[in-house]
Amino acid sequence: MTPGWAAFLGAVVGGSITGVFLLVADWFKHRRLRQEHVQDMLIGERIKAYDELSYCLTQLWWDLPLIQIGLEPLRWPKDRRVSPKFFESAKREEVKREEDLAKKTHDRLEELREFMHAHTIILAPRVQCVFWEAFAEFIAWRTRLSTWRDGDLDKLCPNYFEKVQEALNGLRDRTNEAIAQDLAIEGFEVPTSDQLDALGRRGREKVERYFVLIDKKKRRT
Repeated sequence: MTPGWAAFLGAVVGGSITGVFLLVADWFKHRRLRQEHVQDMLIGERIKAYDELSYCLTQLWWDLPLIQIGLEPLRWPKDRRVSPKFFESAKREEVKREEDLAKKTHDRLEELREFMHAHTIILAPRVQCVFWEAFAEFIAWRTRLSTWRDGDLDKLCPNYFEKVQEALNGLRDRTNEAIAQDLAIEGFEVPTSDQLDALGRRGREKVERYFVLIDKKKRRT
């Protein structure tokens, strides 16, 4: 082979190798950019899902101030053996509201279950794990309430009311805490249910103290 042909073939081979390297590099770059684009889209969708999940949990928690309304709205469907008073006075207006709230609570829990299953790919695994554990705990208490009478529950677990309240608070608080940890951005923290209750009491106490002072002034005059 003449030196000219050798140089020509060398140039061809070298150019081919360079071309292959450029194609491979371009493919990796395209793949990386595509992954980054998909990741950015998924992060945006995750934040939207977190916002909706947190809102739904807060709705559930807000509509169930158990200290004021008791545990009866958690019993659904109603059982005559467990909720005899409900059937004895089913026509009363407060009982009708209680029934509506029990149905709404049932529907919201089912919507939460469906939402979590539908967003399995979007939500962070830890958020899902924390939610499902807290959800299962609350549902287990709700099942007990639906099948056991208050007297039986009180004998076996005297502080069952507090346990149900803790399970409801935990469903919201623990899930929100896991969401905040996943976002890992300073300032993205959610007050706990206990903190919100305490703030509410402080606000009400300010008004009560004001009227106590007015009452004292009236008594002096």
